Amino acid sequence: MNVNHPDYWDHIYRNERPRWDLGKATPVFENWLKSGQPLGTGRIAILGCGNGHDALLFADNGFEVTAIDFAVEPLEYLKKNIPKKQKNISLLKADIFDLPQKYAGTFDFVLEYTAYCAIDPVRRDEYVDSVYRILRPNGYLIGLFFPTDGRPGGPPFAIRYEEIDEKFLKNFSVVFDEIPEDSVAKRLGKERFVILQKK
Repeated sequence: MNVNHPDYWDHIYRNERPRWDLGKATPVFENWLKSGQPLGTGRIAILGCGNGHDALLFADNGFEVTAIDFAVEPLEYLKKNIPKKQKNISLLKADIFDLPQKYAGTFDFVLEYTAYCAIDPVRRDEYVDSVYRILRPNGYLIGLFFPTDGRPGGPPFAIRYEEIDEKFLKNFSVVFDEIPEDSVAKRLGKERFVILQKK
């Protein structure tokens, strides 16, 4: 099995607690939403949504969420944990590299956290293309990129700090960029929080 196949990820979800799963929404996103962020709400795609803690967070904050994963186990977990009153989440079992054409240009936002570092690094250009394709003109990528610490092996596969600029800035412009101080302790200083706008 390898990271390009859903069976690899389903095996992890079934047989062990995924190391990347915080068991709660991401504090960086929680605090950004609480800050009165200026971008408003809209349709947001969460790529590689996993167990969906951030999907629930954004839905609770007024976003219309499409939670996307190609593994069955996390989608089943998320489905069981969506409150009945929550109508702002839809689930999509799909490969992020092969999303249906009907999603082209339809999202106001794409949320990235631990999907980019989980895919085979040779496919990162494809990832950028997928994000670009599903965003509407002037849409936003909200990305918390991890890990930026140069670790060997993976997943998670390390991300060079400069790589984000090299991969994205041909077709995106920077709206916001920081090393967050509210990352979870074990990831503090190893993440880059960026908001990029589609040109």
